Amino acid sequence: MAPSGICAGNQYEFWAPAQMPEGAMEIATEEKVGRISHAVYGSRDLARTAAFFEKYCGMEVERNSKTAEGTLILRLRAGARLVYKLVDRVDERIAGHSPWWDMHTALTVREEEFFPNYRRMWDGLPEEAGPKENLNDSREKEDAFPARTGLHRSPVGYKWKEIYQRGDEFYDWDGHAFHFFGGIPLKNDGSLALYEGKEQEEYLRELAESLKKGARP
Repeated sequence: MAPSGICAGNQYEFWAPAQMPEGAMEIATEEKVGRISHAVYGSRDLARTAAFFEKYCGMEVERNSKTAEGTLILRLRAGARLVYKLVDRVDERIAGHSPWWDMHTALTVREEEFFPNYRRMWDGLPEEAGPKENLNDSREKEDAFPARTGLHRSPVGYKWKEIYQRGDEFYDWDGHAFHFFGGIPLKNDGSLALYEGKEQEEYLRELAESLKKGARP
C-alpha cells in the first residue's frame, strides 16, 4: 500500500508491508499512521554526511546492489533508515536556513547513551554563533556553516542552553536539524523496536544536578 498526497506544497507517501514489523503501530495517529520508517534529506557531499553520522551517531552505511546512484542509506538500530540524496543545493526549508527554525528530527537512543552522544558532539563540533533569528545571514553564508550544535527552540532547549551554554540540537553539514531522545527498551534483548521514552525534561534535571555537583554530564 502506498497512498500519497500533497499538503501545503509538501508531498508525502505512505506505504506498509503485508506483515508489519514489531513496534510499527505501537504509537499511531487517529488516521492509523504508525511509525515513520524512512526520512529523506539532501546532501551536497554524501561521503562527508556518512562520516558525520558514523562519528557522532554510530550509524552504519547500508550498501547493496539495489542502492541507487547518488543515494546514501544510513541504518538505525530499530530498523528505520535515514536516506540522503545527492543534490547541488539544499532545500530552502531546512532548519539551517532562516526563517525555518523549528523543523527537526528526533533520533531515539538508549537511555545510557544520551549524554555520551552529546559529549562527543560538544567535544568535536562548534556551537552556532547565535540563534538564527538574531543573525540575519545570507543564504550563501548559511549554506557555508559547518556541522554544529545549537539551540533547540523548546522550553527545555532554552533552559538547557542557559545553564550549560551548549545546545541540545545539532546540525549536519547541510543544515538539517536533529536532537536525541532517550529510549528504554521494553524487552531484554535491548532492541528499541519497543521502548519507553525518556523525555528531555528528565535529562535536563539530570544535567542541572550534575552541574550542581561540579561534574560533567
